[in-house]
Amino acid sequence: MKTRNVSITLIKLASVLIFSSTVSFAAQAESGLIVYRAFISSQKSVSGEFVQTTAGKTTRQTGTFALAKPASFRWAIQKPFEQLLVSDGKTLTQWDTDLNQATIRNAEGLLANTPATLLLGGAAVEKQFGLADAGNDEGLVWVQATPKGADGQFKSIKLGFKDGSPAVLIANDSFGGTSRIELKNVHTQAAGAAQFQFTAPKGADVVKM
Repeated sequence: MKTRNVSITLIKLASVLIFSSTVSFAAQAESGLIVYRAFISSQKSVSGEFVQTTAGKTTRQTGTFALAKPASFRWAIQKPFEQLLVSDGKTLTQWDTDLNQATIRNAEGLLANTPATLLLGGAAVEKQFGLADAGNDEGLVWVQATPKGADGQFKSIKLGFKDGSPAVLIANDSFGGTSRIELKNVHTQAAGAAQFQFTAPKGADVVKM
């Protein structure tokens, strides 16, 4: 009889331990911070399409994007007008098709505390942002990034993940504006270096700053 009681007790204890482990794993699986860190540690590049809306404005921007570690990115707006931001990590070029003008700047420090840095990951992220779980909403798990620098362009950035991939980015800027960027058809194939280079067309106005 005593043996039977001991056996029942052990079974109950094992059940509790198994249940606790399951709950712990589920909690980790739903953690935006864990999902985010897993994504940036395993991916060297990310690209896809975007739709950007800004609070208080009726127009929206659509286009394509590509980012590659350590600091290369391409943000190509297709509608409502064509514009391109592209950087190889050394220089940043802004190309305006309507003006036929390319503006070239030194890229050093320009991406600090921006959504691009958050998506690129790397050592700079933890130095530039305070990261925290931001719960579950819209079927996504969220991580919130608060820039550590007081003079940055953004007050906070939230990144939502679905099935381990970034799906929505919400940026609150220092002027009180809020932009929502939905990322679509996201993939992580290796990005070619050529797409992060830009050569102005012949006859274009080139401004170096």
